[in-house]
Amino acid sequence: GNVGMTGISALGACQWYAAQLRPPHLKAIVPWEATTMLPTVRYGGILETGFYQKRHLFMPPIKPELGQAVPAEVPPTKLVFEDIVVPALICATWSDQELHTRGTLRAYQAISSEQKWLFTHGGRKWAQYYSPEALTIQKEFFDYFLKGIDSRIMETPRVRLEVRETLEKYTVRYENEWPIARTKYRKLYLDAGTGTLNFDKIIQKGKVSYDSSGGKAVFHIKFDQDTELTGHMKLKLWVSPEDTDDMDLFITLKKLDANGNEVLFESCHAPLRYPVALGWLRLSKRQLDEKKSLPWQPIQTFAVEQKVKPGEIVPAEIEIIASSTLFRKGETLRLVISGKSQVKSTRYVYEDINKGKHSIYTGGKYGSYLLIPMIPQSVADIRRSRSRLPSQGGT
Repeated sequence: GNVGMTGISALGACQWYAAQLRPPHLKAIVPWEATTMLPTVRYGGILETGFYQKRHLFMPPIKPELGQAVPAEVPPTKLVFEDIVVPALICATWSDQELHTRGTLRAYQAISSEQKWLFTHGGRKWAQYYSPEALTIQKEFFDYFLKGIDSRIMETPRVRLEVRETLEKYTVRYENEWPIARTKYRKLYLDAGTGTLNFDKIIQKGKVSYDSSGGKAVFHIKFDQDTELTGHMKLKLWVSPEDTDDMDLFITLKKLDANGNEVLFESCHAPLRYPVALGWLRLSKRQLDEKKSLPWQPIQTFAVEQKVKPGEIVPAEIEIIASSTLFRKGETLRLVISGKSQVKSTRYVYEDINKGKHSIYTGGKYGSYLLIPMIPQSVADIRRSRSRLPSQGGT
């Protein structure tokens, strides 16, 4: 017979391991928000001790004896995405960046399946999985690959893209690939003197410092035309810890409306609201994997510890988790750099090592910048808008 697999979260992640074995009867998989990154419980090298400990406390092969600590690393399980060739319908969300988004998108890009689709959204995982739209495409997918029914799936473009505008309002359109081929990557240069992000290079050198225990450095740009940011972002910074040999950086991108009020988006867990996008990096883990990194997506090796001297200025590249957001003319993109997470989550706890002050350097030879993925707009893109009621609880 023909077998298909479907499921969310852990019930999706296990499908990668089954599919790479290529069992002859497995004809289709639907990993829905299925992270592949659980073996690395460090975000940019920063240990997460909340969700990870709860998730693995009673699960082999790392089940600890009662009263003992959960180990800081999960024993690695070999997973080769290139070995996966089965047809796949994969879902990634903008609303769970601290768990599923990064790994799911990497899996979509890496698997060798010739017949694969990507369904993105900015809502809640269970509500979306059982929504009429999602159930329709899942049925078409399984009808074709399990039953041989001539459904519309082969006529469906490979990427269903959801572009957020507000908590309730979003746009849906279809693309042929991920990342979007027509993306125009632009650098926004940080200016410490004015606290701004700029398309033009900054000539004058500047420096801004903050207390790593609760302070932050803030930069912003107000768009003079409708601007869609869809895809991967990268932040390159020149930084120094003033009082120690290492530092943890927490990056938050926010959207402000024309009146300066923050626009929040759906989150899959408490506090139920998210900014535009997030990023993390422990400075000593900044070494890049040159073979895996892309111009818009830095990937660290995490194999080498590169401590610095207090006050030493070094460059570092930080991956910003992929997202999709529309900024209308007069709205603002705000970049926040801090020593603590700006998302007050009850689920994720980060064990940072910060002490004293952090400094960010801009301008001149310190050309710190944020690389953004700009998508050319069309009337058709803007008019296909939808709305949903904001969720009040659950996942």
